[in-house]
Amino acid sequence: MKQKQHERRKGLLKERDVSTQNPELLSSDPKNTTPSPVARDLKRHWDVQLAVQRQEWQEAAEKVLEGSWLTATEAELKECCERYQASDDLSLRSSFKAYINVLCEKLKDHHLALESLTLLKI
Repeated sequence: MKQKQHERRKGLLKERDVSTQNPELLSSDPKNTTPSPVARDLKRHWDVQLAVQRQEWQEAAEKVLEGSWLTATEAELKECCERYQASDDLSLRSSFKAYINVLCEKLKDHHLALESLTLLKI
């Protein structure tokens, strides 16, 4: 049982680009600490994975921000806000305000779903 687990752990290390000598340093007891060369290789692997993931998120955010639905909705929101501010009719202003809230929620949900708000803060 321990031998199979040890072999599986070594296999996982090799899949994560740990240099070929370092998995041999791994103790057969999983409770023992990970040797520093193995930990260093794993950290390098996870740093690369994180950089790739951030790049993918950034590209997705840029794609979203260039999307025609997004720009059309923002333009519609801008026009609605301008018409709201220019109107003296209370019932019309109330309708515009409700529609502005709907558009704002749609835009917020869209950004949250694609995590583009978070990406822009990075």
